[in-house]
Amino acid sequence: MAERHDLNIVITESGDVEIQVQGISGPKCLKTTKVIEEELGEILWRERTSEYYKKETNIEDDVHTKEI
Repeated sequence: MAERHDLNIVITESGDVEIQVQGISGPKCLKTTKVIEEELGEILWRERTSEYYKKETNIEDDVHTKEI
């Protein structure tokens, strides 16, 4: 089953845009929002959540081998 990733985009009354990424661990979330950020312009600030600091998991992380 594919993992679920959510992007929450909020445009405030003053025209500021907030993007929140959920379901992506590690710096991969920055790659996910890169195109949107480039189109919107200058980034005023970035807040990293605890999810950003979690280790990214992949198949290799879950495989344990024993040399014979």
